[in-house]
Amino acid sequence: MELILAYNLITTLYFLAYRKPSVDVMNIDVLCWCFFVIDIFVTMITEYINRREIPIRNFKKIIKHYGKKWLFVDVVSVIPLRAGGYYEAEYLLRMFRLLKLPSIIDFSDGVGLGYILTYFNYGKCNRYGRPRYGFLFKILAFIVKLSGSVVFIVYFLGCFWFWFQRKVHRGKFSSGEMGDNNDFEEYYGLESFEYKDAALRSSYFMLTTIATIGYGDYLPHNVYEMSFLIIVMLFGVTLFAFISGSVNSAVSFYSELTSGEDYLGKLNIWLNSIEHVQGSIPKHLRKKIIEHFKYYFIKDRLKSLAKNYWEAKSPEDLIRQSQPYIKNLSEEAYFNILSHLYSDIQFIFRNYTLNSDFFYAIIPHFQPRLFLSSQCIIGEFEDFDEVCFITRGQVSIGKTIKEMFTVYLILHTGEVIGDFNILTKKINIYKYVAETLTDILAVPSSVFISILKNFFSKTRSSILGNAGKRENKLKKIDVSTRKLNQNPIIPNIKHILNPLIKIKNEATDDNINLHVLDTIGQSEKLRKMLNGLGQSIESMRKIHKTKFHEPEIIDLDL
Repeated sequence: MELILAYNLITTLYFLAYRKPSVDVMNIDVLCWCFFVIDIFVTMITEYINRREIPIRNFKKIIKHYGKKWLFVDVVSVIPLRAGGYYEAEYLLRMFRLLKLPSIIDFSDGVGLGYILTYFNYGKCNRYGRPRYGFLFKILAFIVKLSGSVVFIVYFLGCFWFWFQRKVHRGKFSSGEMGDNNDFEEYYGLESFEYKDAALRSSYFMLTTIATIGYGDYLPHNVYEMSFLIIVMLFGVTLFAFISGSVNSAVSFYSELTSGEDYLGKLNIWLNSIEHVQGSIPKHLRKKIIEHFKYYFIKDRLKSLAKNYWEAKSPEDLIRQSQPYIKNLSEEAYFNILSHLYSDIQFIFRNYTLNSDFFYAIIPHFQPRLFLSSQCIIGEFEDFDEVCFITRGQVSIGKTIKEMFTVYLILHTGEVIGDFNILTKKINIYKYVAETLTDILAVPSSVFISILKNFFSKTRSSILGNAGKRENKLKKIDVSTRKLNQNPIIPNIKHILNPLIKIKNEATDDNINLHVLDTIGQSEKLRKMLNGLGQSIESMRKIHKTKFHEPEIIDLDL
C-alpha cells in the first residue's frame, strides 16, 4: 500500500502543476482511489501493536487508535471533488498524504519500502514479527531516509512553485513597469518547454533556493513570487541545518559505537590534573600506571557490568543486580549475559567449584592482571589481598634457600592461588613467581570472603578442602627440601664438586683429569658420599612426585 501511496503523491503533484492526466493515467488514478477507500475499512478491522509491544485486537480500540492518527487524513484525501469538476481542489486535499511520507521511505520498520527487505528475509524478526537490524544498517537507512526526504521535498516545492506562480501571474502586483505580466514562466519562456523540462527547471530552482539561496540564473519577478521564496528560503535554512546535524550525530554515534570509550584519554587527563596540582609525576611511575591500565582496559570484559565493591553497604550489595542497563532484567537474562562473556573462563575453572551461582556472584568483581616472565607475584611472608585465577601461563611456588629460589610446585592454567591464605587468615610463607607471561583474573579478598561466608558456606568448605590439599603438599616438599639441605653429605660433596665445575669452565680435559686426582684423593670416599646422596634423593622422591633438580637443591655453582 505504501508503494501505491508514493505513486499517488508523485502523480498528483505533477497533475497539479504541469498537465492534466490522460485517459489511461486517469483510469490508473481511479484504481488507486479505490485501493485507498478499501484500505480505510481494512485498517479499521486490523490489529495493531501498541507501544508496549502488545497486539490490540479490540475493534473499538482499533477504530479509536485509527481515528487519533490517520482517519482524518485518509478520508479527506479520498473525497472525489473532481466528479464535480474541482480537479485542483482534490489534488490539493491529496497533499495531506504528504504527512505519511516518513513511513514510505523508512527502511528499518518493516513497512513501506522496508517491507521489501522483510520479504527477502533480511534482518531478524522479534516475536511480534517486527524486523530487527544492526546499528550500521539503521544508520545507513537513516541517511538514505534523509536523502530521499530531500529529493521528495525538492520535487514537491518545484511542483507547488510552478502551480503557485501560474495562479498569481494575473494578480494586482504581478504587472511590470510597462503594464505587462511579469512572472517566472513568461520571463524565462517556459511555456514553450515540454512539461518534463519545465518540471526539471522548476525543481532545480527550488533546490538552489533552499540549499544556497539561489545562483541567480533563475529569479522571482513579482511580489507574490518573492514572498513565496522568502518562506522557502527560511524553510531551506532550517531543513539543511537539521540534516547536517542529523548526519553528524549519526556519524558520531557510529564512531563511538565502533571505537568504544576513550578510557586511556580519560586516564591521561586525570594524571595531568594531578600533575597540575601536585607537581610532575616521575616518568617511570607514569609509564607504569599507563601500561597497567592499558592492559586492564583491553582485557576488561565487564566494562559497565563491573561492580564497585567499595560502594557496597551490605553483603547483599556485592551480588545484587544493580549495574546500569541490566538492573531491570530478569536473573536468567543477567546470568546469560555473564555466561556469554565468560564462557571460556567457566570452562577453564569448571573443577574449581561445581556451584555456578557462586561463579556468577564473583564474575562482576573480576579484575584482569598481567605478570611478565620471572616477575614476582607475591613474596614470602606477604599477605594476599586478592584471589588470583590463572587464565593463561604458569606460576611457580617455592622458597628462597641460601639466596636461590627453589621451585616446589608449578601451577598451570585453571588453578587458583591465594584462596587458602585468605580463607584461613594464615601468613603466606612461599614465594609465587610467574614462569611465563601470565594472565590472571583477580577478586579482592574482602569480596571473596564475604560472598562465601554469607551466601555459599558449602562452597567455602569445598574450596578450602582443595586448597588445603595443595598446602599440605607444599608443606611436605618444604620439610623434605630443608632436611636434604641439612644433610652433612651435602657440604662435603659441594666441597669436592664445585672446584671440578669451576675447572670445567676454565681448563681442558687433560687439566681436569689431573685436578680430579689431586682433589679427590681417594675414589672410595667419593663413591660412598655419592651413594649416600642418591639414597637421600630417592627417599625424597617417594614423599612427593615432583622431580628434583639435584644441582639446585645442593646449591652448586653451575
